[in-house]
Amino acid sequence: MDQPSTPSTRAATPDALTIPHRDALPVKVAKALKRRATSVPRSPGEVRERTLRLMDKRVLDVPRRRDTLISGTIALSRVPGAGPAAAHTASWVADRLTRRKAPTAAYRLYAGVGPSVAGAAGTPLRVRKAVADLNSGTLPPDVDELVRLSVGHADEAYARRDHDGAALHLQGAFDLLFHRYFHFEGLASPYAADPVGHLAPLRGSTAFRALTTPSGRERDHAVPESGRPHRLLVTTVSNFNFARGIIDEWSQRDDVEIRTLDLRTVPKGPWEATPQKLVANRLRQADGIRFEVPAEVREDFDWADTVFAEWGHRAMVWTSMLPDLRARTVSRIHSYEAFTQFPHMTDWSGIDDLVFVAEHIRNLTMVGAPAVQSGPTLHVIPNRNVLADYDRPKRGSWERTIALVGWAQMVKDPLWALDVLEILRRHDERWQLRLFGAEFAPTEQLTATARAYRDQVSERIDALGPAVRKMGYSKDVGHALRRVGVILSSSLREGTHEAVIQGAASGALPVVRNWPFVAQFGGPRTMFPDSWVVETPQDAAARIIEHTDGVDLAASVRESTQWARSTYDWSVVGPRLERLLLGSAGGTTS
Repeated sequence: MDQPSTPSTRAATPDALTIPHRDALPVKVAKALKRRATSVPRSPGEVRERTLRLMDKRVLDVPRRRDTLISGTIALSRVPGAGPAAAHTASWVADRLTRRKAPTAAYRLYAGVGPSVAGAAGTPLRVRKAVADLNSGTLPPDVDELVRLSVGHADEAYARRDHDGAALHLQGAFDLLFHRYFHFEGLASPYAADPVGHLAPLRGSTAFRALTTPSGRERDHAVPESGRPHRLLVTTVSNFNFARGIIDEWSQRDDVEIRTLDLRTVPKGPWEATPQKLVANRLRQADGIRFEVPAEVREDFDWADTVFAEWGHRAMVWTSMLPDLRARTVSRIHSYEAFTQFPHMTDWSGIDDLVFVAEHIRNLTMVGAPAVQSGPTLHVIPNRNVLADYDRPKRGSWERTIALVGWAQMVKDPLWALDVLEILRRHDERWQLRLFGAEFAPTEQLTATARAYRDQVSERIDALGPAVRKMGYSKDVGHALRRVGVILSSSLREGTHEAVIQGAASGALPVVRNWPFVAQFGGPRTMFPDSWVVETPQDAAARIIEHTDGVDLAASVRESTQWARSTYDWSVVGPRLERLLLGSAGGTTS
């Protein structure tokens, strides 16, 4: 008879000792000890990070506790003598709340503590409240006062050689003066209208003078070794868009070796390329303190024969401060950087050559940041455009189709383009407008001004019905332009406006608004024939009618198409940039 099945066991011998699962206390203790040993923080930084995460989880992410902390901090700010401590706490907590995506809670601290704390301790909180108001599209009444206070506090801190304190306050002034509310989300820019006047509150500042005066240091350039490829380092902060084609093309060559470095990837420390840390390090440099960076980052720069800092932004300032750099340093300004703090605070003694993609951006920068004229050699070299790809047969009703590329931003001013379309349709109802590119940014990313503008554009588009078509993003712009007869630039500001160049090369009629923000510095007339440029929607419609009404459009635009290809194709532009980055630079390239 079969016996009931039982678990098989082995005899317990000294060589095969087992611990029953239900009696595994020694094992559990060992595992617990291992967890504790491996969870012990290995550095002060790790202790701090764990403390912050615990604070976030136990307090800031719990609404009741968070509200208690905010209310208590606001109450503390009103206790005599406790203002500075309350301001410090408010600043720290607000930073954490912002990282936790709780801007409304952070705003309560700015608004509740800042006005109650006098002097240098309270001003940064008032500045952050003002910046938050500008982000939402509201112009605070005290912007001018806050700029004046911030500059004064910066000078007081710099007099004590408190570089970090001076940087905190100077950055506050920059955050207000260069805020996108004034320069990117309106129909006018005070800086573009009067660069010198807009920055007048900074001109008398000792800290600003120290920040913006070139160091005057002499640099010993190395001669590249013969018999090996030229070493090119391309560095930026996150955005390689306009350099990517150059990198990909030159990487295929045997005579060039390329490395890239995104400065966002450098280890954390006082050398990071954040705006405020850049200001602090430039002030230290002005006082003879060397800008030191981690050895593993410095190695890329010491390896290079040429360093190309793409965008006249944070990477340009960062690179300009590197001491004892023997590589030639070249940077490039496109357009929007001219409306930021960074051209003003670059150490131009550390930049050998500065490329502008357009002459009018160079002119604006020379007026606003005159120190640029005392350092690097200035060049005007357009962006890379391989225009042969746009030479394709036209299709469909292209002769009555206008295109606006990258339309959904205030700076592109699509309302101006819709004005042009309405005038044309009163003359000939066959005219239509194609809008290429993404929609406006999500509502939470737009200021109130931008939201109102977007809504007005939407209403106008709806009213025009099928005459306006949103085409979305196109990976093949050359193919999309086959159905386009007129390429329109309705922008308030541009650097080069690549879409106009590409559209003209495709055989479309170029019609370019005289970009208002930069018109006084030459605007599009520094880039294109005068006949392409118009002042008003009525002028734009008249130019279009002249070249399309009873006229063979293909024949009419033949001259402009050839001009675009012979002026802006990479086969023409590329050798100029190559001589600058891979050869010896000499004289002005324009």
